[in-house]
Amino acid sequence: MRTCTFQKLQLVWGGTRKFVEVTDREQAISYIKSKASCCWGGCGQRIGSTGWVMLATPSPMTKDDQPIAFVCKDSLVGDWFKCGPYG
Repeated sequence: MRTCTFQKLQLVWGGTRKFVEVTDREQAISYIKSKASCCWGGCGQRIGSTGWVMLATPSPMTKDDQPIAFVCKDSLVGDWFKCGPYG
Protein backbone atom coordinates (compact mmCIF):
# COMPACT_ATOMS: atom_id res chain seq x y z
CA MET A 1 0.00 0.00 0.00
CA ARG A 2 1.33 3.41 -0.95
CA THR A 3 0.22 6.47 0.99
CA CYS A 4 -1.26 9.21 -1.15
CA THR A 5 -0.76 12.81 -0.13
CA PHE A 6 -3.23 14.56 2.14
CA GLN A 7 -4.13 16.93 -0.70
CA LYS A 8 -4.88 14.03 -3.08
CA LEU A 9 -6.90 12.27 -0.37
CA GLN A 10 -9.01 15.42 0.06
CA LEU A 11 -9.47 15.84 -3.68
CA VAL A 12 -10.35 12.24 -4.53
CA TRP A 13 -12.10 10.99 -1.37
CA GLY A 14 -13.30 14.15 0.39
CA GLY A 15 -16.32 15.03 -1.66
CA THR A 16 -18.14 17.77 0.25
CA ARG A 17 -16.30 16.91 3.49
CA LYS A 18 -13.22 18.72 4.67
CA PHE A 19 -10.59 16.32 5.99
CA VAL A 20 -8.62 17.21 9.12
CA GLU A 21 -5.38 15.29 9.65
CA VAL A 22 -4.73 13.86 13.12
CA THR A 23 -1.05 13.31 13.89
CA ASP A 24 -1.27 12.27 17.54
CA ARG A 25 -1.48 8.47 17.93
CA GLU A 26 -3.39 8.52 21.24
CA GLN A 27 -5.99 10.92 19.85
CA ALA A 28 -6.39 8.83 16.69
CA ILE A 29 -6.93 5.61 18.66
CA SER A 30 -9.40 7.33 20.98
CA TYR A 31 -11.45 8.33 17.91
CA ILE A 32 -11.35 4.74 16.58
CA LYS A 33 -12.46 3.30 19.93
CA SER A 34 -15.10 5.95 20.60
CA LYS A 35 -18.72 4.89 20.97
CA ALA A 36 -19.92 8.47 20.31
CA SER A 37 -22.36 8.98 17.48
CA CYS A 38 -19.79 11.12 15.61
CA CYS A 39 -17.82 7.94 14.97
CA TRP A 40 -20.58 5.98 13.25
CA GLY A 41 -20.60 5.31 9.53
CA GLY A 42 -17.43 3.36 8.83
CA CYS A 43 -15.08 5.31 11.04
CA GLY A 44 -12.01 3.45 12.18
CA GLN A 45 -11.68 1.86 8.74
CA ARG A 46 -9.04 2.25 6.09
CA ILE A 47 -9.88 4.51 3.16
CA GLY A 48 -9.41 2.20 0.21
CA SER A 49 -5.72 1.55 -0.44
CA THR A 50 -4.73 5.19 0.11
CA GLY A 51 -2.72 4.60 3.27
CA TRP A 52 -5.19 6.68 5.34
CA VAL A 53 -7.75 5.80 8.03
CA MET A 54 -11.10 7.49 8.70
CA LEU A 55 -11.33 8.36 12.41
CA ALA A 56 -14.47 10.39 13.10
CA THR A 57 -17.10 12.42 11.29
CA PRO A 58 -18.81 14.84 13.67
CA SER A 59 -22.22 16.10 12.66
CA PRO A 60 -22.35 19.72 11.50
CA MET A 61 -23.67 22.08 14.17
CA THR A 62 -25.72 24.17 11.72
CA LYS A 63 -27.07 23.62 8.23
CA ASP A 64 -24.38 25.94 6.83
CA ASP A 65 -21.43 24.11 8.41
CA GLN A 66 -19.20 22.15 6.05
CA PRO A 67 -19.04 18.47 7.05
CA ILE A 68 -15.62 17.42 8.33
CA ALA A 69 -13.88 14.11 8.84
CA PHE A 70 -10.82 13.39 10.96
CA VAL A 71 -8.26 11.15 9.25
CA CYS A 72 -4.76 9.89 9.92
CA LYS A 73 -2.05 8.00 8.10
CA ASP A 74 -2.37 4.24 8.40
CA SER A 75 1.20 4.07 9.69
CA LEU A 76 0.13 6.02 12.81
CA VAL A 77 -2.38 3.36 13.93
CA GLY A 78 -1.80 0.40 11.61
CA ASP A 79 -0.49 -1.89 14.33
CA TRP A 80 -3.65 -1.20 16.37
CA PHE A 81 -5.68 -2.91 13.63
CA LYS A 82 -3.59 -6.08 14.06
CA CYS A 83 -4.50 -6.39 17.74
CA GLY A 84 -7.72 -4.36 17.84
CA PRO A 85 -11.26 -5.51 17.13
CA TYR A 86 -11.05 -4.57 13.43
CA GLY A 87 -7.86 -6.48 12.57
